[in-house]
Amino acid sequence: MGDSGLDLTHTSWRDDLWLQAYGISPLNILDYFSLSPFYDKNCSNEGAKQQGLELTQLAILAPGIEYVLRDAQPPHLFVICRQHRAAPSAPAAPQAVYYVLDGTVYQAPALHAALTNRMARCRFSMQAAFTAMQEDLHPCIAALELSRAGASDPVEPRHDATSPTDLAQDTPAPRAIDPERASKLEASLRTVLARYPLPVLAAPAPEQANPPAEPAAEAPVADLVRGAPAATAPASSHAASHQPPVE
Repeated sequence: MGDSGLDLTHTSWRDDLWLQAYGISPLNILDYFSLSPFYDKNCSNEGAKQQGLELTQLAILAPGIEYVLRDAQPPHLFVICRQHRAAPSAPAAPQAVYYVLDGTVYQAPALHAALTNRMARCRFSMQAAFTAMQEDLHPCIAALELSRAGASDPVEPRHDATSPTDLAQDTPAPRAIDPERASKLEASLRTVLARYPLPVLAAPAPEQANPPAEPAAEAPVADLVRGAPAATAPASSHAASHQPPVE
């Protein structure tokens, strides 16, 4: 038999003669599994058979490898776990999981491998979707570019053309837009925008400019001459207030 420590996720095993003679049930599924390449002959199950022990007494033979039936949906599905027990009182650590589906034995993939495979399939589907969307948008983009080029860039006269027919033949014609594909694309975009609406940016509030400071009021010249006090007059005006009034 093969080494059960190897990765055998790409291997399956089946014994039609056993299935026709005995069938499979929770009582004999481990005997059927022991014939497969996934089974390790040096496990504690073989020691229990030789000593006439029950499967519930596998912990006595620790340390070693044990195979136990974890779940069963007879007669179609049986789940078997390979576990290692370091000591009779120590808990068993799972190492691998196998399942028997309609008589065929498989090794269940690891969680990391399953997630990696699912992510790869999702990436492939997304790339295919974006490729199809680009094909749908290509006619629209080509027509838009042609319209922009015709509106912004004037057509220069060509000296090598002999007639307007040659100019029409040299101009690439835009691809026709399929109405069905255009409607599907529009429906897809509406669904995406309804589920993930675009954020609405709030308009920035207008900045209020500081009002210009009012200039200081100057004292009238007549008050300065007469010696009247002025609140906003400069220091020189105080000196002028002590002079005798002019008659």
